[in-house]
Amino acid sequence: MIQSISVNPPEGIKGYTQVTISGGGGPLDGFPLLSIDRDSYIVQAEIHSGINMRPEMGCHHIAVGKGTSVADGVMLILDLDHDFNAVVQGDLKSLGGLTAGRTRRRGSIILQNDVWVATDATIMPGVTLHNGCIVAAKAVVTKDVPPYAIVGGNPARVLRWRFEPEDIDALQKIAWWDWSEQTQRMRKKDLALPVKKFIEKSLPLAEVTGATPLRDMAPHIVFFPVDVGEPFPLYPKVLEEYFSKDRPNAELLLYLPEERSTETNIRAVERVLKQFEHVDSCVTLQTGATIDEHILMQGAEYYITTRLQETVYRTCLAGRYGVQVLYGTDAPLFPEGLE
Repeated sequence: MIQSISVNPPEGIKGYTQVTISGGGGPLDGFPLLSIDRDSYIVQAEIHSGINMRPEMGCHHIAVGKGTSVADGVMLILDLDHDFNAVVQGDLKSLGGLTAGRTRRRGSIILQNDVWVATDATIMPGVTLHNGCIVAAKAVVTKDVPPYAIVGGNPARVLRWRFEPEDIDALQKIAWWDWSEQTQRMRKKDLALPVKKFIEKSLPLAEVTGATPLRDMAPHIVFFPVDVGEPFPLYPKVLEEYFSKDRPNAELLLYLPEERSTETNIRAVERVLKQFEHVDSCVTLQTGATIDEHILMQGAEYYITTRLQETVYRTCLAGRYGVQVLYGTDAPLFPEGLE
């Protein structure tokens, strides 16, 4: 599938928006093509995705955070790798469509907040562009771009950093992009200050949660905010792969905040879990209360993404606390050592 998209340049979108596919009643009708948050825009991008060839796998997720700018001619590529780790990487008719499946299928691209992607850049699958980074014109990005890095070339590499390391760390903690519109208006003069003066004024006001990870004790905790109740959920696929083997040294933390803890949603998750009662693994289903996710992330070793609105925010938290991000769209999803 090749889909051209433009989203409200240059003013930016006014609030979180999900752009869906109009499938004419087909299996992809209403499927989320892309999500984009407040004050972000896309001049003109082209999405190349394999979702139309394997719609049942749902291997597609593009999320754009707040205050992010995507220029003209940008290409976003998802789940189009050939099986290059197998003997045969082509589509041999004699095999009747059978493939070895030895190459990871990567179906997520995440652009966090205050990101700038310049003209004619290409973003490959499985890439996160972290807060404040810049992707130069015509760059080909094949791996994650760190916060506030400027990258360019093919393949893209770090050319320089926008700010000093201690300033980058401070800006990550301040996270001004998560301020309300009212707060941003009230502090517009602060946002125009030189970066060090802005940090000096803003860092003491930031909500600073203890940043010491709480994961010294076994087991390995896998944090998964379950997307039950969504039209195209990933949780059945994620749980099926997780329970495909015994994982006695891991704990799967399934999280449903208060607004998602309906009886219907809880029972749906419990029905899936019941299928895997024979598997040796620890599972915690946390429901009924909304918990500070700083605390949840500090205790986790892994975080599994979904297509929920909170995904960009959660990837930012994961980066802050050194949590490894596993993209829920990918196959295989879990690292070999997670047992």
